[in-house]
Amino acid sequence: MLSWPLIRNICLALLLLPLAHFAWVVGSEHARRQAPGPEVWQAEVDAYTREAQTLSLPADPVLVAGGRQVKLWAGLDRLLAPRPVLMRGLGDATVDDLIYHYSDLIGYYRPESLILLVGNSEFQQRDDKEPAELLQAVQQFAAIDREHRPSGQLYLIGPVKTPFYPEDHQRIAQANTLLAAWAAGEPGVTYLDPAPVLEDAEGKPDGSYFRPGGQYLNRQGYLRLGVLLRAALEARETPHTPAESSVNSTGSSANAQ
Repeated sequence: MLSWPLIRNICLALLLLPLAHFAWVVGSEHARRQAPGPEVWQAEVDAYTREAQTLSLPADPVLVAGGRQVKLWAGLDRLLAPRPVLMRGLGDATVDDLIYHYSDLIGYYRPESLILLVGNSEFQQRDDKEPAELLQAVQQFAAIDREHRPSGQLYLIGPVKTPFYPEDHQRIAQANTLLAAWAAGEPGVTYLDPAPVLEDAEGKPDGSYFRPGGQYLNRQGYLRLGVLLRAALEARETPHTPAESSVNSTGSSANAQ
């Protein structure tokens, strides 16, 4: 017969197991966020590849690439229907990570339209980019994309200010200004400014569009971002007369509000 102290210790160990597992998961995720190389996301890329091999892939899909913001973006396929949509997010990956994994993560699917959602991981400890450095990374991404998709359209959604990282707001604003100016003169690139649909009149992130804690968008926030994207896709798909202006970054943002 087991003694009471032994039974108590066994019960205590069983109670602590879930906490230990949670700590291991959080610790592993933190380690991946701080890892210096893009290889850290290889397991996620391989998982997408295995999934693709078991499915009948759509022709000319809309593919959304990015980090955790993409992984958490649910319901975009319904909003963009009947266009086929593929979501390809990698943890807290940066643009540099997406460049490294471009062939397997993006090129393999031959998307008609590619959406690059720039995440806040660009400004965190692992990468800590300055606005000009982010622009250079996006330019490199666009160049590689053009090699794979000469006639495809790249939609660039700029980084989003969040309540969780107020110290990044200035760099995000500067980065979006640089990205908008570059995209305006770049054929095949449409810049989408998230500020008008996710910020208040003072240029601060509207907390009602973010999950508790303020780090990630909630359903309403993603809906507004999705409507912004849908308007840009529809504007490009709709024939224009010579008197009409062509799709540009500011026009796409305004039409989505």
